[in-house]
Parts: sequence; C-alpha cells; structure tokens
Amino acid sequence: MLERTHDSSWIAALRASEGVHLSSVERAMTQWATVDDYDSILQLKCENSNLLKYFSQRFVLRAYGTCDSSDVARQLRQESDSAEIVCTGNEDISIQSNSIDAVFYQANRKKKMDFQSLSEAFRVIKGGGQMMIAVTGIPATLRRIGAFLGLTRRKNDLDPRRIMLAMENAGFTDVSFRNVFPFVGLAMGWKRE
Repeated sequence: MLERTHDSSWIAALRASEGVHLSSVERAMTQWATVDDYDSILQLKCENSNLLKYFSQRFVLRAYGTCDSSDVARQLRQESDSAEIVCTGNEDISIQSNSIDAVFYQANRKKKMDFQSLSEAFRVIKGGGQMMIAVTGIPATLRRIGAFLGLTRRKNDLDPRRIMLAMENAGFTDVSFRNVFPFVGLAMGWKRE
C-alpha cells in the first residue's frame, strides 16, 4: 500500500495522528489494497466506519459505504463525516456504473457471504479496479481435517474455492486467495480494463 502525505498543514497532521483502531480483518485489507489519492472506495455492508476513516485520513479520496439499516447508516454518518453512507441492499447499489476504484466486503460465520452482491459490485467498479473480500474463520486445511474426522458436517459458505468461483462468475479476473493472518483470509479480484 502506498502512503502519502497530501497536506502539510497542522490540521492535517492532527487528523493523521488520530489513530483508527483496525481489526485484523481491516488491517489485512489495508495491506493488500491498491488505494491512492483521488480514488473512490466502497465498503459493502458496513458495520463500522473504521476502514473508510483509515483510508480517508491517508488519502484524498471519495469514500462510500452501504448498510441495511437506516439506524446503522445514521450512526455511521455521525462517526465519519468524510464518508457517504447509503442505506441500500447490496443488490441495488445507488452508485454510478464504472465509478469505484476499490470495493471491500467482510464476511464471517455471523455475516454470511452475499454472492448476489458481487455482480452489483462488478457493475460499479472501474476497469482496473479491485474487489476484496475478507473472510474470518477456520483455515480451509483445518476445516478439511475436521470434516475428515467427522467433527464438522455443515456446508461452509466461506470456502475460499467457492468465493473465488463466485468472483470469476461475476466477471472478475486474476482472482486469488491468501491467508493473511491466522483465521483471516483475503480473496481479491480485478475488473479488466
């Protein structure tokens, strides 16, 4: 990730020194994101505004977020005045086509992966833009061992192969998956120029 100082004023220095506490999932996304000045970013199904605040403090950019509840949207707008939070379903994002440089999505056992939102994310991403899906849970190798031993019987929605296949079916190219931290994986794909 590129880091730049875009404003040398004392106000910008104070704002940059305000630390944003990132979870391990959010840190993984910031390490692999290709965000730069004057980009537009979108976080799907925001639960907090930490990721949007982090990028807004480091770059001059436009930050958007979506959520399912108007109460959550109101709270997130109060937390981050630099991001535009929209209360909408991920199947109908009210953002212009080909206008976003990077889209972020977090999934875990409690917040299941919404595969239908991938085609809508593909629509709003510019050519050359990046889609990142962070997944928390037990690594695939341990899940396979557990299934072999009969410890797990449930079908896993967060299987890396299933996520990468869904991303490719939505139109993303150069799709890959990497384990970034223990129990945190990251799927990435690109929209061809």
